[in-house]
Amino acid sequence: ETAIVDQLLEESLAYTRLLIEELTPSGLRTGQFISALEILALDMRQGSHLVHVANVPSDISLSEPITIFLYRAARSFLRQAIRNGVSSLITVSMEGEPASIIRVRVAINGETRTSETEHASLFAQTMGMCFAGIQARGTLLGIAVSIEISPETTTALVLDLSLIHI
Repeated sequence: ETAIVDQLLEESLAYTRLLIEELTPSGLRTGQFISALEILALDMRQGSHLVHVANVPSDISLSEPITIFLYRAARSFLRQAIRNGVSSLITVSMEGEPASIIRVRVAINGETRTSETEHASLFAQTMGMCFAGIQARGTLLGIAVSIEISPETTTALVLDLSLIHI
């Protein structure tokens, strides 16, 4: 009986550690935004979603609240919108001359879940609430949040952070 209790405790601890790592990856705790994005992409790929990170400037240093917000916004968007077999590319770039904006773009190439006919309205409502929440939190941090939809069925969450406000 003691062995069963010990085994259940060990499993509980393992699941708790996984949950903590998923909610706040170690990269976020150390301010390494790019590392956290790489972990997110790897996790999504293990769940059969084709997510990749590209175009990454190496010298980005952001505050912990901003790093956590950007990571969670990207993760929420992907979880709400991406379907199996559809690829996504996360890019981080410096925009403006001289570089005055950090742009994080989470693009889904292909049909998103909101395109499915059977549950389209439910997904659209959920996606709308997800986006509204991201936008509200982004505004508090001084981050412009927008959605881009192109005719080639690319849907992207775009997060623009002005370097002037950092």
